[in-house]
Amino acid sequence: MSLPTIVVQPDADDEIDEIARYIARDNLEAGKRFYDAVEDALEKLARMPGMGAIREVRKPALQGLRSWPIRHYENYLIFYRPLKEGGIEVLHVLHGARNVERIVERGT
Repeated sequence: MSLPTIVVQPDADDEIDEIARYIARDNLEAGKRFYDAVEDALEKLARMPGMGAIREVRKPALQGLRSWPIRHYENYLIFYRPLKEGGIEVLHVLHGARNVERIVERGT
């Protein structure tokens, strides 16, 4: 059985790499585990895209936006939209202490 589609936008891909590098500065293995945790979360969300919390957004293009914390790295959130044909589109991966609403609304 194949996995549903997972589309990771370039901004989200860059954010994942930046976070992993930041974590790896103190602990290389933890940085690697972050990548594994992201992959696990994306696979779960792709199979069950309705799991994440619905986010209130102003931009019509962002309707349906949801967020989900990354297991063992709960301060980091995946911002995604379910795809009509199944799976998810990942728009951002951000630390929850950042102004996520401004970043998400500005970035799309």
